[in-house]
Amino acid sequence: MTKELLRFHTVTKTFVSGQSQLVILEDLDFVLYSGTSVAITGKSGSGKSTLLNIAGGLDKPSAGSVSFLGRELGALNDKELSAFRNRHIGFVFQSHILLDDFTALENVCVPALIRGARQADAVKRAKELLDRVGLSDRLQHRPQKLS
Repeated sequence: MTKELLRFHTVTKTFVSGQSQLVILEDLDFVLYSGTSVAITGKSGSGKSTLLNIAGGLDKPSAGSVSFLGRELGALNDKELSAFRNRHIGFVFQSHILLDDFTALENVCVPALIRGARQADAVKRAKELLDRVGLSDRLQHRPQKLS
């Protein structure tokens, strides 16, 4: 059974610069269900990153609403939103954001440790995740040794 994962309801995002207003997203409506895959494509500057940032709660729409797993993201305060992202949303950024002094394993453990997981559980899960992306042989490598 598929479950509603993400819903955009009349989402608009505008940026204001001086007297001009740039509309990036306008009245966007869609629903994504668990187990589905989607691709977001478009020209540079067309709003792909803005859409992803709003979907992940990193940015807020200028108008409209976004629900993730039935939770209205706009209704959450900063602390609640951070905790929600930590528990339910994963990000892969275009430019990696890894801690240089930590190994690959330690970097992947950080979100679980922040949310209060036991270290043994965080390490076990991090190893599983790194194995899924083909990095099980590079657990102890630092970011500058990863490509």
